[in-house]
Amino acid sequence: MKLIIDAMGGDNAPLEIVKGALSGQKRWGVDVTLTGDTPAILQALEACGEKTLPQGMEIVHTTETVEMCDDPATVFRRKKDTSMGVGLTMLRDGRADAMVSAGSTGALLTGATLIVKRIRGIRRAAMAPVIPTTTGQAVLIDCGANAECTPEYLVQFAYLGSYYAHRVLGVERPRVGLLNIGTEDSKQTILEAADAQQPAKIYVMLGINGLKGLGADKTVELYRDLVQHLKETHPASINYVQSFMPINEQKFEANYGYNLTNAEIDECNEKLMAMAGEEQVYYVDVASAIKNETGGLPAEFTTDGLHLKGEYYNKWIDYLKEHTVPET
Repeated sequence: MKLIIDAMGGDNAPLEIVKGALSGQKRWGVDVTLTGDTPAILQALEACGEKTLPQGMEIVHTTETVEMCDDPATVFRRKKDTSMGVGLTMLRDGRADAMVSAGSTGALLTGATLIVKRIRGIRRAAMAPVIPTTTGQAVLIDCGANAECTPEYLVQFAYLGSYYAHRVLGVERPRVGLLNIGTEDSKQTILEAADAQQPAKIYVMLGINGLKGLGADKTVELYRDLVQHLKETHPASINYVQSFMPINEQKFEANYGYNLTNAEIDECNEKLMAMAGEEQVYYVDVASAIKNETGGLPAEFTTDGLHLKGEYYNKWIDYLKEHTVPET
């Protein structure tokens, strides 16, 4: 087996990561590729008593590191040569059997989803630590990657966890159980809160952060999943899909470190409108309430190129009030 290890991810890297890599190599006899800054890795190896690279270990040099403060949704576009991103790309290209990183969990999950890709048919990626129990071990899946889970996601997590327990942990017939966060009224997901309220109108708008990485088609499918769920669980509600708002491209790139254009947003909005028609819900072009003559967000409306200043939210609210349908 060959492992890729992000040598620059985690506390006290690369020294602690190199210690772990050496220990794992000696215990299990695996081949290891360390991604990261070569001089720093060699220095860590020397501190561990290794004057040269051990047999079965190699280094792939990178010049950048994913920091804990980096935005998981954008870091791999802004930083093209990170130890984590290069490792994930190598895994995608079949150059190893698995990849390990103790770095940013959010970035690792995002990178695994966007670079390596999910198993065909699996809708959501999941985190699955192995935890000790009184009789052995258990796979805790999902442990935090998804704040809201549909029954479909839970069934898929059960399949993934069972397969891992059987093939990796050697459990002959894994049992599946459900854990929850409790039953207090204060503990609700957004969808559960909507279920409890049964609102007459529901306005749907998801964040724009993932648009660049996911693309218009995938983004619209996420909307479609949510709309279909709302139609099923709230048949009496009037559902509105709101367009994405425009951005101020100059301020946006300066603050978020990557380029997103209003042309890309317009393309996604056109597909959102088509999806709304197919699902027979209302589409509200709230962007038109904010756009300037060039189709962008006026500079005076925003501080960061994306979010509106407080006083300009009234334009949005007024547009929604004017573009509504009577309740039945």
